[in-house]
Amino acid sequence: MFQEAYAGAFDDADQVIVAAPWDQSGIPEGERFSSTRLVRDLTARGIDALSLPDAEQIAATLAARVLPHDVVAILSNGGFDGLHHRLLDRLEVRFGSP
Repeated sequence: MFQEAYAGAFDDADQVIVAAPWDQSGIPEGERFSSTRLVRDLTARGIDALSLPDAEQIAATLAARVLPHDVVAILSNGGFDGLHHRLLDRLEVRFGSP
């Protein structure tokens, strides 16, 4: 439903990591969100974007890429399989505790 608007919402981002959506079987096919399409649209706009399958891979990738003073925004409508804690744990290993 908001597929077209998503790409523009990230215009100020340097990097975007998108997760594949959860079960969309209850949504009509023409209205389903496509992470693959969003990555393609963001890349076409010059934004470094990729899609990863789960919270563990997202945390590992973010922790390897992030630099001190970077701003990381996690946009989720739930706990997203502990992504926040997974990322913070990995960042603490990489950079030490604050």
